[in-house]
Amino acid sequence: MGSMRDLTPIHFECGVTAVPLTESRWSYVDTAVYEKVAPMRWRAKPNSGGLWYAEAYLRGRGTTSMHRFLLGLERGDPTQSDHINRDGLDNRMCNLRRCEPWQQQFNT
Repeated sequence: MGSMRDLTPIHFECGVTAVPLTESRWSYVDTAVYEKVAPMRWRAKPNSGGLWYAEAYLRGRGTTSMHRFLLGLERGDPTQSDHINRDGLDNRMCNLRRCEPWQQQFNT
């Protein structure tokens, strides 16, 4: 398979777009918000627990995760964010929420 630059997003009829990442991985976003993430080069990055997330470098602002970016959470904002289904690459808005640390324990 070619590099990430060779891959193009895949737009599904159901309103979801697959965004190519590094490590031969894909992140899923609502097609309605795809234009917001399209200008950035996203990479796949595992956390310490082995879950994968999409991350990009924002010039002058450091790195950000796709889910925090889509929720409008700036770097340094103490608000936590959560993937309801525990899939860190599923960045559809119906799967994202702002939350308190105690709320994350109720994911199913």
